[in-house]
Amino acid sequence: MRYYFIDPSCDNVGGKGYEFEDYFLEAQGCARLAIKRLQSDTDSDFARVFSIIYKTPKTDTAKYPMPMLYAHQQDLYEAEWLALGEKTIYEHVMAALNDFASGWERTKARQKADVRIYSDDGSRYQYVPGDDKKVDTVNYMWMDGAWDAIPAKTLGFTTYYTVNYADRTPPRPDRFEKPMRAVIQLLPSAWTRMVSYDEPSSLTQLQRCIEIHAVDGWPRELHANDWCNGLVTNTIAHEFMHTQAYGFDDGSNNDPIARICHGGWAHVMGEIKDTVWHDAEAFTCLLMAAGFAELKSYGMTKGGFTIDRSWDQIPGDHDMKVDPLFPGYMPNAILPTRKTQLPPAPLSFMKILPSR
Repeated sequence: MRYYFIDPSCDNVGGKGYEFEDYFLEAQGCARLAIKRLQSDTDSDFARVFSIIYKTPKTDTAKYPMPMLYAHQQDLYEAEWLALGEKTIYEHVMAALNDFASGWERTKARQKADVRIYSDDGSRYQYVPGDDKKVDTVNYMWMDGAWDAIPAKTLGFTTYYTVNYADRTPPRPDRFEKPMRAVIQLLPSAWTRMVSYDEPSSLTQLQRCIEIHAVDGWPRELHANDWCNGLVTNTIAHEFMHTQAYGFDDGSNNDPIARICHGGWAHVMGEIKDTVWHDAEAFTCLLMAAGFAELKSYGMTKGGFTIDRSWDQIPGDHDMKVDPLFPGYMPNAILPTRKTQLPPAPLSFMKILPSR
């Protein structure tokens, strides 16, 4: 079991009595829903969701080692990394889902926590003289660059590089800290959709919003790209995938339009098979789709929202030859085996429709 700590700064920004932990518990609930649907032999709708997000069906037998970022975070040699074995994309995703759904508990003891979550003004970061880095003076973590240089639309970031005090005169300031730890920092943009029924920031609030507007027959469709970056639930899941427990990165999007979307559905649609399976945003989209599948639109007694069944093309579904030389964070060479690449899904596809 791993532990997460929620700093009081997170509970002060949600408003309307909505505690921050509710967002995390909702993300875990979506993971459990995704597990149930993926294990079903009859849920063809969610199998389609998996295929379109990960560019391959659940039955694909191609195997991959653990993500390179995971090996980097764990400081593994190449032999140690490869000794962890290989899994299919479906197995990798299911392992992450199961662990995220049931492998975390909240603790009030910050130093005991594997992950610490903040939404403050960043004042705990202090510059190190002679170095273009800041140190988290509470958790003793490095932050590259400057706080005021973070892009305005960034929702949050995760740090997992600990400050090395091995050469310091005892007592070391980090002597009571967990050796392997990560810090998730949520930024003001994450709270653009404040907690209200008009601008929901969670799936629970979105369902309530649908019920309130039922007399208007809204909504008949939900555009996935509108909600990827708008739900705090998604931001939490995305950042957790960057921690040492999973080692998922931000992918390697080859589509110039999708790259400037700062994540979201468009980014995932522009991904390719060999990189999307360890993309944190792909995992987030899968959880969101599991949550959408439970939403009830106007007049519905069962079913939920799912991807339009008329769109079955899998974007980016082509093999890539990867040279995973180690050590290294990214592959040294990515050589497409086909000259053409399928285009990302058109904007008309980026919607999730009520199930029949």
